[in-house]
Amino acid sequence: MNSYTIDYARVEKSAIAALMLGVALMFIAVPRSRADDRAQCQQRIEEREARLQQEIREHGEHSPQADNRRRELNEERERCWNEHHAWWNGSEHQWHNERNWERERDNPNYQRGYNDGLKAGRYDLSKYRPYQPEKYKAYKNGDEFYRRGFMDGYNEGSGHRP
Repeated sequence: MNSYTIDYARVEKSAIAALMLGVALMFIAVPRSRADDRAQCQQRIEEREARLQQEIREHGEHSPQADNRRRELNEERERCWNEHHAWWNGSEHQWHNERNWERERDNPNYQRGYNDGLKAGRYDLSKYRPYQPEKYKAYKNGDEFYRRGFMDGYNEGSGHRP
């Protein structure tokens, strides 16, 4: 007589229960992990936003130091976007689901182009010159952001509404 008989039904029930418990724990742990990652992402962006504001206060909006901090901030936003398909905006205190943190108006080249275009547009308007923002050398030599800013500033300065 063998006293070591295996009750397969009981083993099967135990295995199924252990598997179900493992699956349940996985669904509980994964969302918490994602939430923690998102909170860390938010914290990293807020730190970089604070560093950018400090550089702006100390050195100016368009200083090389501020531009470097702005680049670091955008890199962190890109990292968060790649991980979560969202990015944190600390000044608005909200997550964004569109990859639009590099809005033109926040770009220093856009801002420089806008200011230059505004001056050029006002000058041309005061001299009764025809609408020709493309004739300016700065416009021709500027990057995409600069040219967009120049065009917007020129339009405003010259009173032209596209």
